[in-house]
Amino acid sequence: AVVSTQSTGVVITLDTSRCGPGVVSSELQGPLRYETVDVTNTPNTATIKFKAERPGYYKLAMLYNGIPFPHSPFSFHVSRKEGGGKVGEMTMEGDGTKVAYVNKSNYIYINNVPKGTGLQVEVMSSLRLPQEVRVHCGSTGVDTVEYFVMEEGVYTISVRWEGQHLIGSPLTVPAYLCE
Repeated sequence: AVVSTQSTGVVITLDTSRCGPGVVSSELQGPLRYETVDVTNTPNTATIKFKAERPGYYKLAMLYNGIPFPHSPFSFHVSRKEGGGKVGEMTMEGDGTKVAYVNKSNYIYINNVPKGTGLQVEVMSSLRLPQEVRVHCGSTGVDTVEYFVMEEGVYTISVRWEGQHLIGSPLTVPAYLCE
């Protein structure tokens, strides 16, 4: 198989000359839905073309005469391009990205925040219970996220700008009692 990525998407070319009569088929399950896959069969090759544009996890199923290829479906992850506009330029830092303390203020600093109200932050416990979050908008392009956790455990923090995760989000943070 020859796999190439192009501006038009991913192209997989398979040599089917020794497979006997049959056709290749494929389906791509994306993070939100099944994506369009174009399969072209010729007497000696099959070409699979698709675009995986949304960030997230995908599964590509490949079949020959309805029988899955060995190890199919193939899983892969698509991440957002670095520097891809506002979201790609924003960064997160601070102790709150690594560890949290119960009943204390925990801080994350978001750099290069454009003016506007597009920043959304959510902190969830492992039981999917939302935690208290406050966003303090700075005038210098740095916003401060202050969050509070109520008990020890592992928390998931999602930081989005206009619905898109910042690079590094979501992240998981352990929380401990502070003595």
